[in-house]
Amino acid sequence: MSPQVKDHFFEKYEKDYPFLLELPLYAIYIHFHRNDIHGHELHSSCESQIKNENAHTSEIRQVCKAVQTYLLQLDGLKDTFRLKDVSKTCEYLNYWIYDKIKHIKNSRDNIKNLYNTINPKSVHDLSDGCSNIKDFDISEDEFNRKKELFFHAENLYWIEKKYITIPTKYSSFYEKYLVKCAEYYNEIMLNTYCKNNDEYKLELKNFSTNFNN
Repeated sequence: MSPQVKDHFFEKYEKDYPFLLELPLYAIYIHFHRNDIHGHELHSSCESQIKNENAHTSEIRQVCKAVQTYLLQLDGLKDTFRLKDVSKTCEYLNYWIYDKIKHIKNSRDNIKNLYNTINPKSVHDLSDGCSNIKDFDISEDEFNRKKELFFHAENLYWIEKKYITIPTKYSSFYEKYLVKCAEYYNEIMLNTYCKNNDEYKLELKNFSTNFNN
């Protein structure tokens, strides 16, 4: 992974499970990370909608400008990875957005302004496919658990789509990864799910479906 491109999930798993870096989840998600280091449009609605008097203004504006750029790129990413629509790319962008702001605890007004400003309905052909971009409004720890569960589920989805049979060079990695995924799922079920039933319900359902496929 490039030293400029950092994501905790892939840093955590790439050494033990290198095949994950060949799946579309990594390629799409890291596209957002990689391009975030470049500048974005100076004059945009983000400047006027993200208020100066609130905390983390500059940080939230940068995320806002980046997302406005990425929304215009989602259709191209859909074509690159031969997806039927933009819902997957929007979902990954949704996680990227909150990952960038999860540590911000005292600027809810500007967080709300951020999501209002990046409303995908303003971008041609994205109103339906990007209905899954929303404010999670959960703690950083909860989000980290939710994201890891979601990423495991997505990796399982893409493994099933990409490989009719697992290449020999990856077979041992794959078997170990299945064990790791099952362990994480069980950890969430035992330690977290009963306390946060609604928060993890969809991710647990998708994980179970993809794991059993």
